[in-house]
Amino acid sequence: MGKKTGNCTVGGLSEKMLAQHKNVIGLYSVCPNEIVFAEDPIDLIYFQARFMLAEWDIAYCYLSFSTQLLHIMQYIENNHNMLVYDITNGTIDSSITASKEFRRKLIGKIIKPDSKRGENLIKIFNEGFDGIAKRLWPSLYAINAISSAGFINYTKKLKRYLGDSVKINNYGYLASEGIFALCLESGINDSFPVPDSCFFAFLPVDLDTENMSDEEIMMSTKLLDELEQQKKYEIIITNLSELYRYRMNDIIIVNGSYKGMPLISFYNRKEQRINLMGEKIEENDISEVVQKTSDELGIMVKDYLVYPCCDNTPMFYKFYIELDFMHAADGEKLAKEECIDLDVLKNTITRHLLAQCDVLNIFIKRNYLCEPDVAILKQGTFLKYKQYIGMGESNQFKQLHIIDKKDKIMFFEKNIEIGRDLY
Repeated sequence: MGKKTGNCTVGGLSEKMLAQHKNVIGLYSVCPNEIVFAEDPIDLIYFQARFMLAEWDIAYCYLSFSTQLLHIMQYIENNHNMLVYDITNGTIDSSITASKEFRRKLIGKIIKPDSKRGENLIKIFNEGFDGIAKRLWPSLYAINAISSAGFINYTKKLKRYLGDSVKINNYGYLASEGIFALCLESGINDSFPVPDSCFFAFLPVDLDTENMSDEEIMMSTKLLDELEQQKKYEIIITNLSELYRYRMNDIIIVNGSYKGMPLISFYNRKEQRINLMGEKIEENDISEVVQKTSDELGIMVKDYLVYPCCDNTPMFYKFYIELDFMHAADGEKLAKEECIDLDVLKNTITRHLLAQCDVLNIFIKRNYLCEPDVAILKQGTFLKYKQYIGMGESNQFKQLHIIDKKDKIMFFEKNIEIGRDLY
């Protein structure tokens, strides 16, 4: 968390909340204050994984997003030998980003050798990583994290490590602007609105607002009791923090009701869609295409990105995909060279994308658009991108799956392992 003149801190909401509890956070967090509030650049994911593994038992995990725990578990799987060595010997591997002074603060004081836990971890890791969480921490019963909408596919991957006995509790619909809706029970993403958290207005997404004035748009909004089932709305709020008729660009969907109150859940961000010729394919639909491709080919997709290539004639969409070569979709280990054929991957994505949007097929047949292109990225590309944009240690990072800026896509172009370059 940075500082400005006058001692005003700058950072994410969750980081500010942590800072308010600095004196007691050590009572419930496995990571000491030296890690949580580190001012020097450090390899945060290493220290998070290392201090979690050093604990013989953890009952509960509280995170902003389910992706955070997924990345930690993937890091543990890929680096378990190094982590076991460091825990056993009370060391910090030389490859880890941390200054000499920072290491001196930890080693021998906070970090001490623990050969018993090291031996225990070796036995656990030798049994494999499916459902490993309960073997690492027998009392673990629940994970609290935002895990719906755009995080659903990550949450499915996380379940491989958690197994069936560890619950994933979604908070509901929350943002820095307010707490809008809360989940009523575990495992359910539809949330009960908090009516006194702010004043809600809902704009139907199927309304053509392009030629409407601001006043006409506001007159077309609905209140909570006017929402219709299975319909999508853009949420507009007025709150006590002086946000007046604030359009967050969030889309919600209505799914069911509870005692007369509509149940809502976050659907996606407005304009997070691909739309070169008016086909308007939403991010959720693209994620479904990637998931169906993953299931059909028996591969595991770490993450993906789509870029609308409008500089070309005809125009086309390019998918950038990072694969998990450690596992297939069924959990079996794959050799990198046998993991995937690029043409097969491209054809499968194209088939599922065309099935998702009939009009796209028409545009391709009429030569307005080309079929999508696909590139496989180098391992660790998405984690490197998070660091590249200065969000390496942030709990607020949400990976975008659609990027339309040429300067941003160049990072991924430079990290292509298999596939043709755009430029």
